[in-house]
Amino acid sequence: MEEGIRAYMRNVIGQQEYGKSNRSRVFQTIYAAKTISKQEIADKLQLSMPTVTQYLRELYAAGIIYKNGYYQSTGGRKAQAISVAALSVVAIGVELLRESIKISAVDLCGNVIREEFYIVPFSNNEAYYKHFGELVNAFADKLDTPEAHLLGVAIAVQGLVSKDGTVIVNGDILGYTGTTIDVFQRHINLPCHMFHDTEVAAFAELWDLPEIKDAVYIALNRNLGGAVIVNGQMFHGREFNGCIIEHMRLVPNGTKCYCGRRGCFEAYCSVASLEAETGMDTATFFKRLKDGDARCEGIFDQYLSYLALAINNIRMLIDCDFILGGFLDPYLTDQHIEMLAEKVRKESSFESTGFSFRRSRHGASAASRGAALLEIDAFIASV
Repeated sequence: MEEGIRAYMRNVIGQQEYGKSNRSRVFQTIYAAKTISKQEIADKLQLSMPTVTQYLRELYAAGIIYKNGYYQSTGGRKAQAISVAALSVVAIGVELLRESIKISAVDLCGNVIREEFYIVPFSNNEAYYKHFGELVNAFADKLDTPEAHLLGVAIAVQGLVSKDGTVIVNGDILGYTGTTIDVFQRHINLPCHMFHDTEVAAFAELWDLPEIKDAVYIALNRNLGGAVIVNGQMFHGREFNGCIIEHMRLVPNGTKCYCGRRGCFEAYCSVASLEAETGMDTATFFKRLKDGDARCEGIFDQYLSYLALAINNIRMLIDCDFILGGFLDPYLTDQHIEMLAEKVRKESSFESTGFSFRRSRHGASAASRGAALLEIDAFIASV
């Protein structure tokens, strides 16, 4: 794969569009099976052996599949085992937060191969973006992966992103509305794309839980976020990226939100609001909660009550799975989750004894991983 995976996508795939459908089916079959023989592929897809051989030849040339030994003989010639070459393609995802940067790398099979976390306060200036790019470039160098095998860098930002992923159309949290992909790209060696952080975090959960058909993902981060999954796909709204639950009004004329309005879900159930209410950082708060601090218990009970109210409101519109994730995930015990579920059941206008939550598979790393996985998913669809 001397020219690199991006050259393969541009040349082999682009020039042989006539065969993309069946080639894609062959690759998807190998990907789903993990290990499979040529005959099994032909049987599953009802394709001739010469046709399968041709597409396998293209996929071998790209380096994205490999010969993985042989099956045991059943009396004749041993069948060649074929598998996906996981490290043939790697994508990098970056989560940009007010106080930190998290970078994840995942391979073609979705395995996390490296992660790093940096305390870097955000500042909307050239010096910050230059440092951001230096960290990403250094991370890519540490992967010990040839640049030709790297798909690119997917950046998960706090804010709404244009449909083409080139502009932050609303970035009030960090004050960078209007920032374009160019400010990142000029300091990063690999191709870059931008995504809404909560949406890609939800995608990471969907990647690990493909059986999910309909769900709402709630990111309990320093600033709240949400995303909707419909029929196994991320739901994209016309204007607001599908699910801006943090600005639902919970309390008329309530606490002021960063958006300028009062009573938003964000103002009562974000980690930032919890820390403001308690006057302590999250780790200290949950330690005192565990130790039986009465004040902390009261604040946490109120926090769960507001959270349950919002979730029940969403549930009255969309009765589906609910996934809890984000920064707060490591601090929440199974008992806390059950307390919240019980409050949701009590809020419901109808008997709802079966309601429960799914817990995040990726926790606080969901956004950076999900951004990278979205790049991998796009590549798989392009083969």
